[in-house]
Amino acid sequence: MTDRISENGQIRRIREMEQLLNQVLAWVNESENLLGKNAGIDRAVRALEDYYGSSLWKADFEADEAGLLPADLARGVLSEDGIDHALQDFRDLKERFAQEICREDYELKSARFLAAEILRRLVKNGDTVIDATMGNGHDTLFLCSLVGESGRVYAFDIQRDAVEATRSRLTAAGMADRAELLCIGHEKMAGNVPGPVKAVVFNLGWLPGGDHQITTRTETTLQAVRQALELLIPGGMLVVCVYPGHKEGTAELAAMDRFFSTLPCRQWNVLKHSFSNAGPGTPVCFAVQRMKTPVRSSSRQAGQSPR
Repeated sequence: MTDRISENGQIRRIREMEQLLNQVLAWVNESENLLGKNAGIDRAVRALEDYYGSSLWKADFEADEAGLLPADLARGVLSEDGIDHALQDFRDLKERFAQEICREDYELKSARFLAAEILRRLVKNGDTVIDATMGNGHDTLFLCSLVGESGRVYAFDIQRDAVEATRSRLTAAGMADRAELLCIGHEKMAGNVPGPVKAVVFNLGWLPGGDHQITTRTETTLQAVRQALELLIPGGMLVVCVYPGHKEGTAELAAMDRFFSTLPCRQWNVLKHSFSNAGPGTPVCFAVQRMKTPVRSSSRQAGQSPR
């Protein structure tokens, strides 16, 4: 009886946590779609502001007042209250949103947060980037929002389910034409990406919600990382999130540590982000940047003070 009660309590707890997880995932998906649409919304607002303050709007308004426009023409944009209030409401909402986002006190964030922050600062409209581990498409969508309509994202995954999930996510956000989705291993990126790139992203491990036996492997991950470094432009960045909470993830972390420590310090900046007092399975982020101008070895000597 005790075991049954314990089991029932355990099942109830898992179900409750599963509901909360689904709520969080739904909110994240909704927010990502909103982020993807943000550039289009900003363009629409700027176009409306330009139109409302121009002689063209005045001419259209006067034509409407004179009864020269078709009776069935939608003309909300010619209402001074309508367009002015809509633009002001947008500005107010954007300001409130920014205040809510920035209201929390600053705190050290996770490896995933650091990776996203680096990419947000680095990748610009028109850039070419690589998502080396497509998964369910969250990183691919994020990168598409950064490169804009004139940029390009190459995304890799060996699982067809991952490719289709990503395609659906990009299509829903109106960004499918910004990405090339490749159902092949990321260790083949060198032969499938035509030219240098601004950034390459690896989010290692298995497909969330998928078969845990299908995961990134140390050998092919190292091959892909080496190719990624060759593809980076000066100033470009490789970002790798590693999850050592399982056997292969632990092996990948050790391999990444060894490999990145061998990169010449005059040509590469290598940052390792982890929490020293966290558990052994805590994600680790490596950020590797190709230097724009190689530095002299004397300025990077261990222990040398910059002052």
